[in-house]
Amino acid sequence: MKYFFTGITGLRNRGVEALVVSALDGLKEIDPSASIRLLSVDPKYDQSVLSQQVRVIEHPHDLFAEAAFLSAGWLKRNFGRSGRAEQAIRDEMQSSDVVIASGGDMFASDYGIASLQRHLRPLEVALQLGKKVALLGHSIGPFKTPAELAAWKKVAERCDLITLRESLSYDYVKANLPTGKARIEHTADVAFLLKTDAEAEPLFASLGLLPDVPVVGCSISGGIVNFAGANHQEHVKSWVACINHLVKTLGLQALLIPHVQEVSSRNDDRRLIAEIVRLLSPEVARRVRQASGELRATEYKALISRCDLLVAERMHAAIAGLSKAVPTFVIGYSVKAKGILIDVLGSEAAAEKSLISVGDFCDFGMAVDRVNSAWVSRSTTKHALQAASERLTEAARRNFALLHEVAN
Repeated sequence: MKYFFTGITGLRNRGVEALVVSALDGLKEIDPSASIRLLSVDPKYDQSVLSQQVRVIEHPHDLFAEAAFLSAGWLKRNFGRSGRAEQAIRDEMQSSDVVIASGGDMFASDYGIASLQRHLRPLEVALQLGKKVALLGHSIGPFKTPAELAAWKKVAERCDLITLRESLSYDYVKANLPTGKARIEHTADVAFLLKTDAEAEPLFASLGLLPDVPVVGCSISGGIVNFAGANHQEHVKSWVACINHLVKTLGLQALLIPHVQEVSSRNDDRRLIAEIVRLLSPEVARRVRQASGELRATEYKALISRCDLLVAERMHAAIAGLSKAVPTFVIGYSVKAKGILIDVLGSEAAAEKSLISVGDFCDFGMAVDRVNSAWVSRSTTKHALQAASERLTEAARRNFALLHEVAN
């Protein structure tokens, strides 16, 4: 069968890569002869990362900006690059059996109405063409305005399958789609299945980390203050305070993880990490390493698996830790973090111990206290994650069993 993926914002974001690679592997297991197309805003880079058996198609940022493009008349009036791109996408969709919106939290209010519309419009095209449409492994909502909810519902109620990666989104979608043909199922993020082909120890050694000193991984987000409306300087101050505490007070090593390395400075973890490192004293900086360079999602997961604790602002860095039973403390800004932690740890009370909001984290005293508590309770957290491991893996695999049922 032929599958067409939308919602790919580019593999420079290793979380997007984790989703895509896991989804491709899962599809190949249920359909070894699957033909796969990806619609991406960064096609040249993404094609260089993925196998040539997967074809990556360009999704220009301004594409699908207006609903008018849905008409044949609009296409006839646009003979430039944008018009050709739109026609090429429609042709690929027309020849596909299933159109899949890749997972994550693209259907939410956190990134603005333009982002929501950009992810909905290709699905509108697919539905117009009579294609089967699946939303695979998502966090969805809660939408902040009736207009955003209505725009999403207009598409979602006509989909064939919607799988939700955490319980809060599942409850929200069930409440807001009481009718419609969509099959709605509670699963888990497909990235819980991401393989770790790379060996952690050689990677650790290459970074100069000492083998006999515990390591705390720090997934620092260059975009989180923009998403959450937090204060940049307070955010930086809290990270400096936490790293100082981890290194000077607890005697640990810190591994800084730029899980997203986008072209935009507003969402590039490397820039924020560089700013934070410049503020560390030489004494502390000697015990800090950065996992920079062209490391892939599997390699970051291997490094994270070797950490004794992970403090994560990037959700898929956190999922890498959770899936390898690494005690993980999450700094969150949306429903996804709380929902995933509730599902992993079994209760809201347990989740709250492993989660802090961005706003609270920007209080450096609170941030240091909560990170210290995460370190102290790491053994208990690890046992809970080990107990949940098989359940989460099976829930993630269920995405593809459901997709196979819908496709056939």
